[in-house]
Amino acid sequence: MTSSTIHIRKAILLPLAFALLFILVFSISGAYWLQRHQFDRNIHQQLSSVQQLFNTTLRNEAEHLNTFIDFVMDDPAIYQAFLAKDRQLLYANTKSIFRNIENRHHITHFYFHDLDRTCFLRVHKPSSHGDFIDRYTLKKAAEAKAVSFGIELGPFGTLTLRVVHPWVVNNKLIGYIELGREVEYIIPAMKEILGYDFFFLVNIRHLNRQMWEEGLKISGRQGRWEEIPRHVIIGRTMDFVPQDINNYINMPHAEKEKLIFKITEGDKKYRGGFSPLKVASGEDIGEIIAIKDFTDDVDKQQVSTILAIICMAVLGILFLLFYFHISRMEKRLIKTHDFLTEEIEIRKNVEKELQQHKASLEAIVSQRTAELTETNRRLQIEITERKYAEENLQEAHDKLEERVAERSEALEKTYNQLLHAEKLSAIGKLSASIAHEFNNPIFGIRNVLDGLRKRLTLDEKNRDLVNLAIKECDRVAKLTQDLQSFNRPTSGLMTLLDVHEAIQDMLLLVKKDFSQKKIRVKKYFAGDLPPIQAIPDQIKQVMLNMLNNAGASMPAEGGVITITTVKQVDRIAIHIADTGVGIEPEDMDRIFEPFFSTKPAVKGTGLGLSVSYGIIKRHGGRIEVESSPGKGTTFSILLPIVQQRAT
Repeated sequence: MTSSTIHIRKAILLPLAFALLFILVFSISGAYWLQRHQFDRNIHQQLSSVQQLFNTTLRNEAEHLNTFIDFVMDDPAIYQAFLAKDRQLLYANTKSIFRNIENRHHITHFYFHDLDRTCFLRVHKPSSHGDFIDRYTLKKAAEAKAVSFGIELGPFGTLTLRVVHPWVVNNKLIGYIELGREVEYIIPAMKEILGYDFFFLVNIRHLNRQMWEEGLKISGRQGRWEEIPRHVIIGRTMDFVPQDINNYINMPHAEKEKLIFKITEGDKKYRGGFSPLKVASGEDIGEIIAIKDFTDDVDKQQVSTILAIICMAVLGILFLLFYFHISRMEKRLIKTHDFLTEEIEIRKNVEKELQQHKASLEAIVSQRTAELTETNRRLQIEITERKYAEENLQEAHDKLEERVAERSEALEKTYNQLLHAEKLSAIGKLSASIAHEFNNPIFGIRNVLDGLRKRLTLDEKNRDLVNLAIKECDRVAKLTQDLQSFNRPTSGLMTLLDVHEAIQDMLLLVKKDFSQKKIRVKKYFAGDLPPIQAIPDQIKQVMLNMLNNAGASMPAEGGVITITTVKQVDRIAIHIADTGVGIEPEDMDRIFEPFFSTKPAVKGTGLGLSVSYGIIKRHGGRIEVESSPGKGTTFSILLPIVQQRAT
């Protein structure tokens, strides 16, 4: 057998070398990236906590100032001087307190305010008083009757933490006490906690340059207008401003809040970020810049990178030594390889014979398995088809029974509604006939009474009785006339219609029914409601349907129906509201359908709202409905003032 040539160095060592090289480069690069990422992440977390730290520091300082205010409020000599409005005595009692807290705690502002927010006394500047204070913290304390605090920008460009405490003596509010501490005394505490330097910047659009410069002279502070473009530095913990900060200051807020800037100033490497500077009212007036020297940390990263490169070089040298050692082992392995190759060839021949026998057996088993599978599949199909047929038959039977029941119920309901409609029609004709028969006697009685009033000399009591009898005769005549008009077929002609008169006529028809049901009617008629062009008897029919529906919805103890008319731009609105049972939400979409009714069959045809909807629509208007179950329903009829035509 011919000896084989085995190149272990090319087949194993070179791929292994490339793999190890890749792993090393990837590991070192990944470690470097992770280190940089964690470094930047830590900076980002620290910068994200700047705003929270600032707010927490302000809250702690406010509690500190509030402690001094509590001490002042509890001093009887102080509040007695304030109640007596003795400014000199009040100043004398508080002057030493202010000097003490000013020297020891850097409290720079001390006020007493009256209830009308007028400054009664500035202890830090007693010559200035009597002016109205319009600061947010004082307004908030006055409105909430509670302690209010926050930073506010003064007219001289000072940023001051102010705490305002309502002053209550014997459960009575007598005024307000205010203490203030400038932010420049608070910033060092933030630096001590977080380890960052801070610049507090205010945009120059919130300042008056002349007053700001005057404030510098008064306080003895140093500063330069627009030391940073468009900003003034109000407070700082760092003596100089790195020049490269100016490259970031004009960026939009949304970008700056997520930014970690990197600045190199000489041999120093700085990292930092921006946070918005907001006063107590929430107004954004500038920026808080947090910056820290990370030179040592950056240098450590560079040292780590150099060490990683050295490690790669050492590993390369070790790999070369291993490469030459493998070359000597390669020759011995060639002999062993040839022997093993011959042995493997023999075993392959035996394995080939075994595979042939195995394939023959597997073919027989596969054939039998396929036959059984096909038989089982056919049985399953037959069972499924039979089940499907049974389910379809049962479903068809159930649907047929449901349709028969629905049709029977619909026919019975339609028959009852038609029968009731016929009864109502007969009652309408009978009422019109009776009204006609009543009309002649009533006019005769009225004429006799009118003749007696004119021919006889009656005393005042009898004349009032005769006038009342004539008035009642007119009312009965009007009622019979309305019954005849309501039953008479519509003329279809549009005329000018007084809506209020139409409502009054229909209220007369339902007056007795409403009285029996304890239903009160409230009317709120618009004084400037113009007449509209409409078919009178159709509009009256709509009003009667609405009143009947409102009355039918009332509970047994009665209720109130409110009728309101409103003149709009080019139309009128009639609102009929009741305090009845209301309409269920699932019925709201069906109330205008013909023959739909929530009343028993003997009390309604289900046509009233459907007919009313059609009449109003033909008049160019619409009907709107609002209902709350258990509280009542409001129908709003909207009609144009001028109609073109209606059919």
